[in-house]
Amino acid sequence: MGYYINTSDVRFNIPYSNFESAYKAMCELNTTHDHLKRGGSFSGGQQQKKWFSWMDENYPETCKTMQDVLTALGFDMVFSPTDNDLIAIYYDNKTGQEELFLEALAPFVRDGSYIEWNGEDGAKWRNEFRDGKMYTKNGVTVWE
Repeated sequence: MGYYINTSDVRFNIPYSNFESAYKAMCELNTTHDHLKRGGSFSGGQQQKKWFSWMDENYPETCKTMQDVLTALGFDMVFSPTDNDLIAIYYDNKTGQEELFLEALAPFVRDGSYIEWNGEDGAKWRNEFRDGKMYTKNGVTVWE
């Protein structure tokens, strides 16, 4: 089971100077957002451990950079050859909890960035980044 999604259009930029702060923000989720973790282990009808869907329980220990966390989430990345900025991310997999990590990255993403998504059922949405926040808009296809 699962819901497959992919990116269809991307303009996403994180300046290299923000990589370390972005990494710390993503790692901080592991200690501040237990209530949003959808993965876990159960025994005797009780949840014993919690983690973010498709992520290691201890990802801040196994992922040493922002790039490592994005790779663990399932993203492919493109970097600028001149200044090493992250200039695009792509995704084509079963959805986990990518949106939480993208929200954590929002303060470090260049204004005007966006990611457009397609769901396996034809759903479309777009994450837009401005003023340090991520906004999600639903999309529609109009045929003329």
